[in-house]
Amino acid sequence: MNIKKAIKYSFVLISVLVIALSSINTIVLMQMEENSVSSYNIEELVYVEENMNSLLKDAIIANELNDLDNIKREFFKYEKDFENLHKSFILNDEDDLLDMFIPDIHNNKEIKDNLNLLVKNEKIIEIAFDKIINLQREKIKLINKFNEEYPLENIIRKRIFN
Repeated sequence: MNIKKAIKYSFVLISVLVIALSSINTIVLMQMEENSVSSYNIEELVYVEENMNSLLKDAIIANELNDLDNIKREFFKYEKDFENLHKSFILNDEDDLLDMFIPDIHNNKEIKDNLNLLVKNEKIIEIAFDKIINLQREKIKLINKFNEEYPLENIIRKRIFN
């Protein structure tokens, strides 16, 4: 083999290697970007659920009906945000050509199980919130009624015993 042919084969081989490495690099970068978006969406879901938990605690310590109504409005806003994020997360979960080479991060069994647990917890928080809101509303009404009627009762009781 002469030198010209050896140089041509070397050049073709190097070109093929460069193209292959570029393709692999592009696939890995695209998959990393997709996983980064998935990671961000998961973080958003967790953040919204944490806010819902926080509002649950706020509802427990609320002393005014107005405060309770504001907490309820805010909770429903977070609930809608959570459901919209979850729906968009599911809709964006498409199997594409890249998944044949590198699987998506949210297809990992452990992450998928934790996401399902996150959704179940959100449903539990919703049910608990509804119960707590109703109980807290009744508690506030009873406290307000007691505060209105007790001073009058106390005055009448003192008149009777004196």
